Amino acid sequence: MIAEIEQEIARLNLAKAALVTASTGGASTKSKPGRPAKVAAVDSGATKAPKTKKRTMSAAARKKIAAAQKARWAKLRAEKMTKK
Repeated sequence: MIAEIEQEIARLNLAKAALVTASTGGASTKSKPGRPAKVAAVDSGATKAPKTKKRTMSAAARKKIAAAQKARWAKLRAEKMTKK
């Protein structure tokens, strides 16, 4: 009687293992490829840095940078034309 129960338990454990493997795509103990997921840290509030204000650029500064970049491109184009 006990031997039959142990055989039944062994059979059920094999069936359980097959179901677990099938439901996880065959990787029950293997890790997924790629970078490991971040572990959610306990947020105590003291470890978090204060949020800094987002730095924005004025329209005049954007225009100045755009003009400088266009001048660089023009210089490169001019150098290419003189090499030909």
